[in-house]
Amino acid sequence: MKNIKHSILTLGMLLSFAVFANAQCTGDSWNFNEDNFAPGSISQTEAGVAPIATTNQVDLNGDGILDVEMTYEAIVTTPNANGTCDDGDFAIGAGWGGTGALTSSSDFAGTTSDDCVCTNGFIVMTVDLINGFNSDVANFEFSATSQNGGSEAYEYGFGFVSAATDAAGNPIAGLNTNAAVTSAIGGYCSTQYIGGMTVSSVALTSPTGVFTTQADDLNATTNDCATSGQNGEDTETGTGPNSGLTTGVSGLAPTDLITQVTYIYGLSNAPGTDCDGDGDTGVGSNPSGSFAGIAGCYAAPCGYTFDVATTEDCGEFIIELTNIVGEGNADPVGTEAYEVLVDGVVMGYLDGVTGASQTINLVAMAALVADGATIYNIQIRQDSDDTCISEAVPVTAPMGVLPSCGTFPANPGN
Repeated sequence: MKNIKHSILTLGMLLSFAVFANAQCTGDSWNFNEDNFAPGSISQTEAGVAPIATTNQVDLNGDGILDVEMTYEAIVTTPNANGTCDDGDFAIGAGWGGTGALTSSSDFAGTTSDDCVCTNGFIVMTVDLINGFNSDVANFEFSATSQNGGSEAYEYGFGFVSAATDAAGNPIAGLNTNAAVTSAIGGYCSTQYIGGMTVSSVALTSPTGVFTTQADDLNATTNDCATSGQNGEDTETGTGPNSGLTTGVSGLAPTDLITQVTYIYGLSNAPGTDCDGDGDTGVGSNPSGSFAGIAGCYAAPCGYTFDVATTEDCGEFIIELTNIVGEGNADPVGTEAYEVLVDGVVMGYLDGVTGASQTINLVAMAALVADGATIYNIQIRQDSDDTCISEAVPVTAPMGVLPSCGTFPANPGN
């Protein structure tokens, strides 16, 4: 068995974001990396899938609500295993919370030596923004370091948005899914590598939401059975661009809201072929790389919250809205004109007056009585944007007490 050649990890994959570099966060700026979570690790050797590992949840903006968690999968595929080449020395791993991957101090690491042809191991790191948290596309940044450096094997990394909505909360269609991407990676082999096809070009079926493929480059030189050493199976160390995002998030609008992203880190011995027919290939390498963090801007959904009170008066009633608070683009309400809707019909209007309080007498606008039974749904909607609207707040009409109104005597004559 050959000596493993250590990967020469050169240059940082410090990401730049040319397209949206000047975007201004109008919500809560946030950032984190793997060290924000409690320690943990995951790894897998040949032909298997490790149990999914989930981190603890973290509050990113200090409001007491948990905002993010990460899940890790470690998967190794051996499409050409023949029973003798699965010798247990291929491994892929990840670590977080200060824990290194495998025996390294990095967040991702892999190792391979004389393994089955096209053995491929990869980490699936999925970042979920939870409890309504998000980042607008314009301010999203993903950073990683020391990936796709010098390696005798094929080290790669790429990332994509796997869940997002538009500014109105409608899900974005056409994104890559974790299931489809990981399934496609399993079939990647030396034929594709020799043909100039990267893993990301094979596994990503949609350009929408891709935020980096630049750590995925065919870095190692393929072997030549006629001239290479080690029975013709030795591959030469090569170095990829080892760089990061330069083009923003493809196919999404700056105002779209990201709620889940996925990053794939992998190691494959696809640069090598089996020259001597023993079932394995003489690729040996143990590269590593790290996840440097994610930054974003939380954009609260555009809408309103408010308190509702009813006051009965002689068989009729008024509805009073107080403590009106604008969210997202509706903040502050002191400068944003808005409408008040009752059962979808505009019944009141506030023209950007400072002081978020308004009283509406429904009886003056419609024949509504305090019958103690009818339910009315109250909403506030931004005047300039019909999609910026509050949740409906149901209000039951109070029971009127007509006798309490009293009577007046007839006016006596002179």
